[in-house]
Amino acid sequence: MYEIKNFKKHVDIIKIDNGLNLKATLCNFGAGIYSLYYDEDPMVLELEDIESYMYAPGYFNKTLGCVAGRIPCDGEINGKKYSVKPVNEGKDFALHGGDFKSLSFKPWKYEVKENDKEIKVIFKIKTKDLENGFIGRASIKIIYVFSKIKNTFKILFKAKALDDTLLNLSNHIYWSFARDLSLAEYKLKMNADRVALMRDDLLFTGVDDVPAYIDFRTSRKIKGSNDFIRKNISVGTIDNTFLFDSKVGKATLKSDKYTLNMKTDYPAMNIYLDNSLSDAKFNNRSDFGLMRGIALEPQLFVLDHDQITFLKGDTYNYKIEYSLKRNEK
Repeated sequence: MYEIKNFKKHVDIIKIDNGLNLKATLCNFGAGIYSLYYDEDPMVLELEDIESYMYAPGYFNKTLGCVAGRIPCDGEINGKKYSVKPVNEGKDFALHGGDFKSLSFKPWKYEVKENDKEIKVIFKIKTKDLENGFIGRASIKIIYVFSKIKNTFKILFKAKALDDTLLNLSNHIYWSFARDLSLAEYKLKMNADRVALMRDDLLFTGVDDVPAYIDFRTSRKIKGSNDFIRKNISVGTIDNTFLFDSKVGKATLKSDKYTLNMKTDYPAMNIYLDNSLSDAKFNNRSDFGLMRGIALEPQLFVLDHDQITFLKGDTYNYKIEYSLKRNEK
């Protein structure tokens, strides 16, 4: 079942109940998830109210686009040069499609469809030529599909290039289970054998084998990776883009109480562990400590310019599937 409530002009919230254990609140501002519950336990970082969700930095649980990740400001498509706006003055790269002017901070049109097996929330938007400096237009759909048969949901990323343009769509869900105050003891596993090499500002420069301290091909605690980075690497947190070693990317995030299984047909995934100590306030936690949430962001690999370049008439079609379960005692 679902219920729609208006929050303010052009901003609605959509409440979903799959009839089993999952309940979600979606919002058309940023085409994202405001909250997600397994029974009475929150599964994601939930900002204190919808207004905070709309405008907080950090892209909490929102769609990223039109180009997720960091890309150089200057480039070209088919000989046509473009210059996207930098994330900050003096920087030479853009972040997540234009930061506060990106698709994460816009109202999307939407419709809801329901049948005996699933509930779909279909968000739609069209990009504008030269919006934030990105050339070309695209028609984009982000479709959330909640199963009524099992505790799973999917996010479908679909688009059509109306002109030659750049696209790389993802979602910035921050996972944090059952009001845990730290993810230090969480275990992560995924099938990624390579990682992007980065400058100090995290712009990609190449690819290498995944180093031991962030090698999650066997399940390992997040704390070990985080501690090594904080002691030895200036970025101070896990903020790396990995390349999957097969056509299906898989990841498992496990706490003592819950397990999230994720799979995707995207070729890469950025992982961001929130050590920001920002003053964002959440309903499911009151502290501002380290390791308070982790974002698993499947996406195209932006270092490969051809991979994110879509010519007029090209279609974009990727998905992420999530499964949640309570661990057996």
